Amino acid sequence: MAETGVIRGLVVGQYGDPILWTICDSDGVAVDVSGYSSSQVVNLRSPDNLKTVSFTAAFQSTGSDGKITFTPTDGNIDRPGNWTGQIVLTGASKVLKTSKFTVVVEAAV
Repeated sequence: MAETGVIRGLVVGQYGDPILWTICDSDGVAVDVSGYSSSQVVNLRSPDNLKTVSFTAAFQSTGSDGKITFTPTDGNIDRPGNWTGQIVLTGASKVLKTSKFTVVVEAAV
């Protein structure tokens, strides 16, 4: 199973800047995900479990280094707290779902 962790530094209402993420195994070694080129999606669920948003992700290069990027869009990150995320990668006749991770979203001033 691919491991993830915590994403920090987002603020309510922030969007447009890509977030780079590395998918690693339980030893912290980047996982080659290049075989999952059909679809890459990041799903986030709000702290109150009332909203789920999905972002199309992309490999930063070929996926062999485990690095993907996704970009929050206007209106999606709309409440502070700990969002729950999961990355879903699809390849020919296979699907990889990462373990859940946390996205810490701070309140705007």
